[in-house]
Amino acid sequence: MIISFLGLSGAGKTHYSINFFANNEYKIIKINNRFEKYFFSFIFFFTHLIFSISLLRIVVFENRDNKKLLIYKIKHLFFLVLAREGKSLFFKNSIIDDGVFQFLLSIFEKEISDNDLIFFKKALKRRKIIIYMVEANRETRINRMKKRKRFPRMSSFGKKYFYDWLDVGEYNYIVIKDFIMKNFDYKIIKNK
Repeated sequence: MIISFLGLSGAGKTHYSINFFANNEYKIIKINNRFEKYFFSFIFFFTHLIFSISLLRIVVFENRDNKKLLIYKIKHLFFLVLAREGKSLFFKNSIIDDGVFQFLLSIFEKEISDNDLIFFKKALKRRKIIIYMVEANRETRINRMKKRKRFPRMSSFGKKYFYDWLDVGEYNYIVIKDFIMKNFDYKIIKNK
């Protein structure tokens, strides 16, 4: 069984995965170094070849107009997501706080629809997984980012991009949440 988390930046996914779900039955999946990142990503890539190639194709297609952003997503997100998913294959029960479902929020720079998610329904339905959706309002999330002194993508792409990304992310979260509620086992955590 895999417990996967979904939530906007600052919602509290990592907090919940570490403090409320970690026990002897579940292994929190962390990638500790560059070797693990590439080793486990290649394991997942080759054991889930069609899915991985299709996912990479979607990432490239959706970000083809911005080379800097495309490289960022492949280098910093795609391989890390595959590594976490790959490492989880070695455990009966695992917790992934930034896996494929979370990656859905990062792939698209546009507002999405159910049609953008059809591939993921077919590909992910085969796994024993429950998705915990962690929700917090924007003010709470921004305050957490300030407290952590970490604003995703702002240092690489600027303040305007960051706030545009927040807007698109909030819209897409609703679409992804609805998609998950129709197709997967889930729980919603309201974080204040």
